Amino acid sequence: MNALRKFQGWALHLNSTLPLKVRAKAAFKSALFYARWYPAKWMPALTAGRGVSPEFRSDMRKMKSLSRKLSRRLSHAILRYGPKLDKKQVLLGRFVEIGAELFAMTSSVAYAEHLLASGKSDLKSEDLVKLVRYFCKFSRVKVDGLFREVSRNADAEGYVVARIGVESLEVIKDPQPQSNFGIEARISSSNSRVPCSAVHLWI
Repeated sequence: MNALRKFQGWALHLNSTLPLKVRAKAAFKSALFYARWYPAKWMPALTAGRGVSPEFRSDMRKMKSLSRKLSRRLSHAILRYGPKLDKKQVLLGRFVEIGAELFAMTSSVAYAEHLLASGKSDLKSEDLVKLVRYFCKFSRVKVDGLFREVSRNADAEGYVVARIGVESLEVIKDPQPQSNFGIEARISSSNSRVPCSAVHLWI
């Protein structure tokens, strides 16, 4: 929650519509916070996994490492795009999907811990561990791909193509409706005139 409030303060000094004094004050407070926060996100996740079964500790460390990477990448995006970040819906969608995968991995480990402790699992303990660890590995592969797409993607080209598609849409309306049994195909040419303005194909 503290980091969220600092992110909001960061957004204040990026908002060009606010007075310069307000932006400068917000920038100073954000700089003090991130001078400590950002370097910590590069530290290796050595302490994650305490309190869980030894079988899941390596997965928990990897989750924490990916969580820190998500924090770094999101902060980089805020610095790069500023207030325009809210228009990068595809990019934000990748961040949301990464967060959802991390949540799913953490929840699966937590639920597996509950089943192992209560003995309510329908699977053998070793089979349950294998199942959860497989799911975590599968999700990490997906997360790695999403992180690659954050840096290398075709979002800009896709936006241009989408604009072309929207602008090229034309609704052709027949000023003189024909019979329900006919289809009118209009023929036009930029170099010469066509004697007839329409060709009727009667069914």
